Amino acid sequence: MTIPVSIGFLTAVNLITAPIGLAGAGIGVDIYCVMRQGGNDHEASWRAAYESIKNQKPGLFKTSPKQAAAMIVEAVVREPERFDGCISYLGDLYPKPLKAENNNISIGEEENNNTSKENYAKDRYSY
Repeated sequence: MTIPVSIGFLTAVNLITAPIGLAGAGIGVDIYCVMRQGGNDHEASWRAAYESIKNQKPGLFKTSPKQAAAMIVEAVVREPERFDGCISYLGDLYPKPLKAENNNISIGEEENNNTSKENYAKDRYSY
């Protein structure tokens, strides 16, 4: 029985690159957690971890910021006892939209305010 070349190639690529991808996430999660536990804010810790994750992944396509955040969360969830002190920081990887300061906003202002809330969440990881 022969395996089509494309399926064999994709399987081989996945077997070769899977451990490398996880290694990058492991280093990134270590960087993020150590920096946060050391007193650094989210932004500095995130940038350092993301740069590490981006640089660890070989190939043409780089990891997006949203993928990197998910990789950090997955690594912490996979080994919660190892990253126990980091669990409380995971929420910072998924920002909440800014809340309106005044609940008495007219309909037109509310639409503009919702747009700025959406942009905040989208722009947070736009680099």
